[in-house]
Amino acid sequence: MGCLTQLKYLLPFGWTCWVHFLMVELRAVYLFYISVKSFTTKIAVSAEMQRQIGGSSGSHDWTDDKSCIKDEALNARIQCIKSGVQEALWKVYINEGDLSGCYREGVPGFSYVGALHLSALVVCGFFFFIGFCQLLGSNASDWRSGEYLHFTWKLEHTPAYKMVASLLVGYAFSSMVFVMLCSLNIVPNKHMILDAQNLMLLGLADMIGLIGAACAMLSVHDPPFKWEDPQLLRQTFVRPWAGLLHQSNDQYGHTLDHAILQARLGNLQELETLVGHHVQSPFGMNDERDPNFATVVALRAVDPPRPRELEDLDLSPRKGGGCCWGSSRTGEFSLAA
Repeated sequence: MGCLTQLKYLLPFGWTCWVHFLMVELRAVYLFYISVKSFTTKIAVSAEMQRQIGGSSGSHDWTDDKSCIKDEALNARIQCIKSGVQEALWKVYINEGDLSGCYREGVPGFSYVGALHLSALVVCGFFFFIGFCQLLGSNASDWRSGEYLHFTWKLEHTPAYKMVASLLVGYAFSSMVFVMLCSLNIVPNKHMILDAQNLMLLGLADMIGLIGAACAMLSVHDPPFKWEDPQLLRQTFVRPWAGLLHQSNDQYGHTLDHAILQARLGNLQELETLVGHHVQSPFGMNDERDPNFATVVALRAVDPPRPRELEDLDLSPRKGGGCCWGSSRTGEFSLAA
């Protein structure tokens, strides 16, 4: 706990928000980048195997480490090609002798796999940059605060986020079109990319997955409660520290939604666990039992208190007898005899 306290002073601008945003909220971008790199490596290795040994080698995924290859010479060649491809991923142009592996021996020139990989890295880096700028401009100082929850839920509605998410989708579509044009040899590539038939057999599922993952960035997942209520911005919610590295704010929003539903049914225990402790210390060292009724009302978990109308009623009998209610200060309330 002492180390966390020291970090508080070293990084006073909400270090927990930065850690959570980097490790959890942006993990979809990591997955997108890893998928692009994996797909690019797969088609490059298979295309090189097709070029070197021919046959049906282009339809096989040689990057699958689970494959059992008993031929030592073939296995050594595969490992050598993989090593060369890994180097080519970081180059836009390959000169003679640039690569230490067996990839593109005697075939210098433009690195198609490098262009695909490095452009994906640039797009993902731009996504990170926009997200960090947005976080820096927010007032979030604690990953458990309503201010930080509000920031991540509102981020998807900002023009900057929509722009960079659209850029990611545009990259996914354009890169897949580029790969298809190369496979059809409309873009000359010296057979460095698989032919169309093998590309469909080997990479169609990956291509659909990449485009789907990119399109998911544009989908908005607003929590079903009134998350823009000013009272929630001032609330510090109770979240376990383990969640700093794995629980997204969307997941926490679903947890809150379930607790709100339970509260509407009369069970406030789960909701009090989430909002019923007023945390004074940013590291949870000073928890005091203090149910925050204003926050519970803001979440619409319970109805706000209403003035009792019966206190304003005049219950005296009307003239002429009969069974009826009298008038009130706010209007007529009558029940005929």
